[in-house]
Amino acid sequence: MPKRLLPLGVFALAVVGAHAAADRLDDHLFALLHTLDRIFDYGLAFLVRALAGLFSLSAGRTETLLESALEFIDLDTKLRWSVWLAIAFELLTDFLLLFALLGPGTREADHTERRAAGSALLRDPTLLRIASPLAVSLLAVAGVLVMSREVHVEALELLSGAGLGGLGARVLTGAAAALALVLGVLFLVPRAWSRPLVRAHRFVTEDHARGLSGARLRLRGVSSLVVLLPVALIAGREVSRLLFQLVGALLG
Repeated sequence: MPKRLLPLGVFALAVVGAHAAADRLDDHLFALLHTLDRIFDYGLAFLVRALAGLFSLSAGRTETLLESALEFIDLDTKLRWSVWLAIAFELLTDFLLLFALLGPGTREADHTERRAAGSALLRDPTLLRIASPLAVSLLAVAGVLVMSREVHVEALELLSGAGLGGLGARVLTGAAAALALVLGVLFLVPRAWSRPLVRAHRFVTEDHARGLSGARLRLRGVSSLVVLLPVALIAGREVSRLLFQLVGALLG
């Protein structure tokens, strides 16, 4: 792959990893919404009972009001909200990945600048320096595993369609998947860490030169912390599952 196309490859892998995480994100969002709804129900029930006592409402009327209050947000509504929130998170993640890997400040860096960015991370950690490289790296690793699994599946179907099967087909498809995994880990995942880190270093250096306050310096990167990192952490959990799937497919 030409060097100038490597950032596109990293971006594509990170997007694949983000979409793999989004498949699980709606479950986590539903659990969160369900918990918040229960807290809201407890508060609303307390308020209804307090008002019923204040206005001397009958027990039947109080129960009717309680049922209406508790059914204000039903199960279908929470499911629908969780799906829409997951879609919104996925689109925002794609947008932030585009900026982190291909946006302003992401020109190719030399070895000296990469070392300077790594030293600055240890010396002066900020949200942008921590959240963005970590999130993009986790998403890229998940993307590599998804692509390796798909290479194995597609290669196996291709050989089966050609009438080739058995041990030889498993060895060939396993070799193709392993090659895709090794190439992704060696050539793309390191850039998923270094490219956002160098970009963050350039922005922080520019902010220092502009004389921005320490609070504003620390707050740059909130979007990565709020949007990218949660999706990436879910992708990190998916990495183990994808790895077991891939290993199982290769050994099966």
